[in-house]
Amino acid sequence: MRKPMSLLQVIQYYEEKVEEMRRDEISDDFQCKNGEPPKTQIVDKDKLREALKMVEEEIANSDSADDLNCMC
Repeated sequence: MRKPMSLLQVIQYYEEKVEEMRRDEISDDFQCKNGEPPKTQIVDKDKLREALKMVEEEIANSDSADDLNCMC
């Protein structure tokens, strides 16, 4: 059973995963430009969909707009 996450934790987790994917893409671009063979990368779309679903649920279940003030 998963431990519930706060809205802030969900957003931080999502941002970390996006940043990780960006770093990987930059690294792959650098390697490609320097003549290294490209890596085959399979993006786990299911994990991204799950993270997005968690964010949407947290926002939908939010009792007040105060919970969203952390994003401003």
